Amino acid sequence: MVGGILASYPFAEYRYISNFEYVFPKAVCDYVGFVFMFTLMSSAMIVCCMSLDRFYAIFFPILYNTPTKNRRVLVMLGVAWTLAGILSSLHLYGLGSSLNYYPGSWCFLDFIDMSVSSNVIYSYIYATTGAVVVILTVTVNFIVIVFFIRHKFKKSTKATKHKDLSVVLFLLTIVLVFTSCWAPLMVNIFQHASFSITGQGKTELNLLRMAVTNSVIDPWIYILFRKESLVMLLNLKNRLLKDNSSQQTSTSRSGLSENR
Repeated sequence: MVGGILASYPFAEYRYISNFEYVFPKAVCDYVGFVFMFTLMSSAMIVCCMSLDRFYAIFFPILYNTPTKNRRVLVMLGVAWTLAGILSSLHLYGLGSSLNYYPGSWCFLDFIDMSVSSNVIYSYIYATTGAVVVILTVTVNFIVIVFFIRHKFKKSTKATKHKDLSVVLFLLTIVLVFTSCWAPLMVNIFQHASFSITGQGKTELNLLRMAVTNSVIDPWIYILFRKESLVMLLNLKNRLLKDNSSQQTSTSRSGLSENR
């Protein structure tokens, strides 16, 4: 996802270097618009796929743990990238258009000029897909969280509870970050498409920055909250506590020896 953002970064950087005198040609704007739309939508879809994968693993463990598990993951990623690619390139085939947004350093689908019917249709298609992805991700993760709280915590040992708690925290973090960063942009597109608001400015820029932040943060959440990372942190904590207790014991023993 970071690679997608970097693919459009040189154009935005040149815009700033030129003191905002450089204006994106239409071909460049179409390209930058595709990059942003694809990067954001594919990132959202991958988060949704990971949530569905975890749901499937917890509720259907026998069916999940099959020799074709790795192939299934590759198929899900392929489908997500393909759908995101098709959805993000519709303006290149005549449905809707791209627009250079404030402050002229980024392009996206044109959800501002709603006098053009194709822009309205494209806006609804993109925003509806994004909203479905959000709802599906939140619903699936909520079901998994409720399952862990109701069934796992009651029957788990102390060691297992720590592991289950990490899963719940991980899912809550994903839901909060994903929803708060991605959903506002979809809501803004809906508002423009339904003529509730008009014009553009810093609001759209800030919403894009939030969506880009989601694309950058999500991979790190999976890295930091994965099982191996949490086990390493727990082992480090136990080692530090053990060393601290050993140091205190040796200090107390040396104090007793001096008193004697």
